[in-house]
Amino acid sequence: MQKEVLSCFRAYDIRGRYPDEINESIAYRIGRAFVLWAKSTSVYVGRDIRVSSPKLALALMNGIRDQGATVIDLGLVSTPMLYLASRKGDALMVTASHNPAQYNGIKAARKGVKLVGEKDLRKIERIVLKNKFPDAARGKLVRKSILKSYVSHCLSFVRYVTRHKAVLDAGNGMACLTIPKLLEKLPLNAHEMHFQFDGTFPNHTPNPVLPENIKDCAAEVKRQKANFGVSFDGDMDRVMFVDEHGRVIPADIILALLAKYELQEHPKKAVVFDLRVSKSVRNAIFSAGGVPVISRVGHTFIQNKMRKTSAILGGELSGHFYFKQNNYAESADIAFIKVLNILSRTGLPLSELVAPFYQYERSGELSYTVTDKTKTLKAIQAAFKDGTQSKLDGLTVEYPDAWFNVRASQTEPLVRLVIEASTRERLDELKRKVTKFLR
Repeated sequence: MQKEVLSCFRAYDIRGRYPDEINESIAYRIGRAFVLWAKSTSVYVGRDIRVSSPKLALALMNGIRDQGATVIDLGLVSTPMLYLASRKGDALMVTASHNPAQYNGIKAARKGVKLVGEKDLRKIERIVLKNKFPDAARGKLVRKSILKSYVSHCLSFVRYVTRHKAVLDAGNGMACLTIPKLLEKLPLNAHEMHFQFDGTFPNHTPNPVLPENIKDCAAEVKRQKANFGVSFDGDMDRVMFVDEHGRVIPADIILALLAKYELQEHPKKAVVFDLRVSKSVRNAIFSAGGVPVISRVGHTFIQNKMRKTSAILGGELSGHFYFKQNNYAESADIAFIKVLNILSRTGLPLSELVAPFYQYERSGELSYTVTDKTKTLKAIQAAFKDGTQSKLDGLTVEYPDAWFNVRASQTEPLVRLVIEASTRERLDELKRKVTKFLR
């Protein structure tokens, strides 16, 4: 008999193509396995707008209940909304975040907004594979709305907001739920794009980090003569910004901006960032009197590092922004409000606010499909022994005038590459040398 393999279990969540890699049968067993592993008596469950999410959520909830725990069904929510609920209890979110429509998955958090990482996911996976569950009296089903509480929580981050004109792209995802409620309380002249729920994501894939997915927002900023633009991902844990000229601002540049102003309010605190971000982020943190702390890529790693260092802020190149006052969890809504606070406080255009942080030539995050990820990384490691190497996450190689990181994606079948250099010529040279191994 062939041994079952669950490819949907990743380093920091459960994710795969529906129904081949994740389906109702697997979701049901995950529900039962999570209750056994966590010893939960009740579990909050939420889901995003994807077409497969209602079926997967129902199967997940049946598994939880059949293992004897009460399900608190939150219905349609964003991932940050689920994290807010997890302050009071264990929680599971059916979502594939920024991935294309054919994907789905499950994110897990323990009571106290403690995200479940790779080590514990492997324990849950083993229980799922064993597929032997003790009998239990079926748990109850309770329905609850958390939207009002979440909106109030986000609005608590508003400090001083003046009227601005903004282009907002919901991408047909969960921003359609939360952003209109926030706009009711904010003095914003908002031009809304794709604010109709549609789990097929007909206008673009819900990943604003990719240029093809944010180009329409950028063009609309120029067309509307707006002060800035914002593009949200499918489950509201990623966000990207566009300046008044229609220029897309890399997420790490926004992190540098946030760090500058967060450290004015909270001096000498740590700021955590993933190893792909620009060195200008470290420079900004040092300049503001903060403590820069590097981390592996992924929300569980960032959150754990923030907790250990009591960091005030965290961020990733992928557009995740984490806040200590948000239980160390990410929220696109709060990042949006924080940037709006800075624009209002300074009265300066966004392009001028971020200009000091463009200090190096950069590639952005490039993606490549390779046959053997492990073999490819080993070949690159051998070829670049003349640089200082680190294996914190994938392979990072540093030179006096440049550095690059290459790593296997944990959410997609790809290898990611980031390069930064002091000059464009040096960047192009390094890119040519590294990409020879990625074809």
